[in-house]
Amino acid sequence: GMSNEMRFHTGVMKSGVENKGLHNRCKSFSSEQREECESVAVYSLRDFVQTHTMKTNQEGRHHDPVLINILSIDVEGFDGDVLLGTGREVLERVEYLEFEYNWMGSWEKQHLYDIIEMLDEYNLTCYWAGIDRLWRITDCWMSYFDIHTWSNVACVNRSVEVLVSKMEDIFQRTLKEEIKSG
Repeated sequence: GMSNEMRFHTGVMKSGVENKGLHNRCKSFSSEQREECESVAVYSLRDFVQTHTMKTNQEGRHHDPVLINILSIDVEGFDGDVLLGTGREVLERVEYLEFEYNWMGSWEKQHLYDIIEMLDEYNLTCYWAGIDRLWRITDCWMSYFDIHTWSNVACVNRSVEVLVSKMEDIFQRTLKEEIKSG
């Protein structure tokens, strides 16, 4: 079901524009700009997944959740909120998850460590994602990881053995290359 409605500016904010998210929504605009706002239905990820990714039987009733091959979250600083609100029943179905981590929105007060620990409980191993490089976060936590700089985190469900193996191989190669160059 629909969780809520929010007002978004129709003029300046186009989808895909960096740094334009919930913290920039219409309530902070001048009265003239506010007139160019429209109500947009907002769904929790959990509600959306439960509504749109269930197999249906011949009678049209929902049953058996399907796997979610790739889930990419980029909501300009509110990624942790999305993950916290999504829940085990959805996240355990995700084979590959990628989300953004930075200093904006809720990340200002949230700790990546808490999100990584939760995802670990849901059978996901997470890495810092670079260009053809991965650095494992799960079981390799260091306090300076909480630095709140822009980055992407890539996570793999440990039940997807082929992808787990590929990502761990890239992580090991990344470590070897850093040792050689260091």
